[in-house]
Amino acid sequence: MSAIPKVKVIAPVGPLRMGDSVEKLRSDFDQLLEAGTTNFVFNLSQVTALDSTGIGYLVRALNFSRQKGGTVKLVGLPTQVRNTLTITGLIRLFEVYDDDAAALASFV
Repeated sequence: MSAIPKVKVIAPVGPLRMGDSVEKLRSDFDQLLEAGTTNFVFNLSQVTALDSTGIGYLVRALNFSRQKGGTVKLVGLPTQVRNTLTITGLIRLFEVYDDDAAALASFV
C-alpha cells in the first residue's frame, strides 16, 4: 500500500506578474519545498493577469518540485491564463483540473 503524498494548495489572488506578488509566492514556495513539500496544486481561479514573470514562476515551481520527486498541477484557469499558457505551449507541461477536489484526488 502506498502512502498518500502531502499536497499543498496555493491560491494566489490578483495579477501574477513581475513584482511583489510573484516574489512573495516564490519565497513561500521555496520555504515549503525546503520543508519537504513536493506536490502542489496551484488554484489560479482568482488570478487576473499573467505575464512572463508569472509564467516563469509556474515553470520554475514545476521544475523544482519534479527535481524533488513531486509535481505541480493547475486548477481553475481563467480564460486569459489558459489562453496565455496555450499560446506559449506551456499548458502541456501541466496537468489541469477544474477544481481542487479533482486535482487532490489525482494524487491518490
